[in-house]
Amino acid sequence: MNKQLIKIILFDIKSNLLSCLLLTFQMIVAFFVIGNLCSITAYKTVTVNALDGFDFPKNCYSPSSTDIYTDGGIVVDYDDIEKERNLSYYIAENYKTEGRSEFYEEKDGTEYTLSVITEHYFDIFGFEVSKGRLFQNAEYGKDLSDNPPVVLGSDFENDYSIGDLDKYEVVGILKSGMKTTFLQGDKSSVVSADNKVFTPVMSIESMKAQGIDYPTSLIYADDKSDLAAINDYAAENGMNTYNFISADETRQLIDLVSTKADISLIVISSIIIILAVFSMIQSTLLYVRKNIRELLIHMICGASQSDILFRISAEVLIINLVGVVVSSLIFMSLRTILVFMLTGIATAVTAIVPVMVSIKRKPLIMQIKEEK
Repeated sequence: MNKQLIKIILFDIKSNLLSCLLLTFQMIVAFFVIGNLCSITAYKTVTVNALDGFDFPKNCYSPSSTDIYTDGGIVVDYDDIEKERNLSYYIAENYKTEGRSEFYEEKDGTEYTLSVITEHYFDIFGFEVSKGRLFQNAEYGKDLSDNPPVVLGSDFENDYSIGDLDKYEVVGILKSGMKTTFLQGDKSSVVSADNKVFTPVMSIESMKAQGIDYPTSLIYADDKSDLAAINDYAAENGMNTYNFISADETRQLIDLVSTKADISLIVISSIIIILAVFSMIQSTLLYVRKNIRELLIHMICGASQSDILFRISAEVLIINLVGVVVSSLIFMSLRTILVFMLTGIATAVTAIVPVMVSIKRKPLIMQIKEEK
């Protein structure tokens, strides 16, 4: 490709700048919708696969704050943490629970998050150690003591060793890649445990004394109706009532909500892309009709047929290229970028081929004769 051809193409685009910008914006919107579709699909795949790999106990339910799942949803009042904390104590005193809660420790001006976990938490999520051990049964439910044990995520492997003492005793370091989750309906997400610090749950009295929430992310009940007392307690104390969701219901909800979102986004993106393709075809055909004599002169002056075809299709190619680049910078996901590239190529080919076929069937010289 020579410099002269590039200058001609840039001049053509400048002459039709408004149309190019509108089509580019249209493609970016389409790619944005496709990017969200990819994100939802990835979330569904990762989350459901992870949930399938976890060993959630039967007859276990999680308080859910998912708006779609509930009638109006649960609005957690973060301005009244004390009420939530007292609710966790009430649940722990009346039900068997599993899960984790968090509290914060400060050291040398840095705040650290510690996760308080129940006896079967590591078993539910299949945690394994690379060094040391997990907690022993006798270490759960104890009163506050000096140097309580902690198990560290793999991120701390180079900073601490088994047996290190600094208010807490390091007894184990997890393997890299361990994952955990809170069941929150279609808002459930899988998170890495590599940067977590775990310590065994203490007695309820010790938890109350330190003002730490008791872990109640999973609550055992033979029947979901047995959990009604929790909502009674919440209502009596001016709190929002809760709906409860099991692991199986979470999977079903994620699948349902994701499928509905997938269908909507596919329809929207398809409509936008189809309109964009038609607009590109019309714009390219209009360009050929408006510049037919100039294109023919360009051929007479030595331009090859491939030069002419590239000049005609350059606008479409650049519009799709800009759309792919801008959208890729927004999402920054290798899988999504690949989808953008394939969609951009398919869109460009679909827009260019009809124009090329039209020119092949009716060469430029014939089109000029017909105009006369």
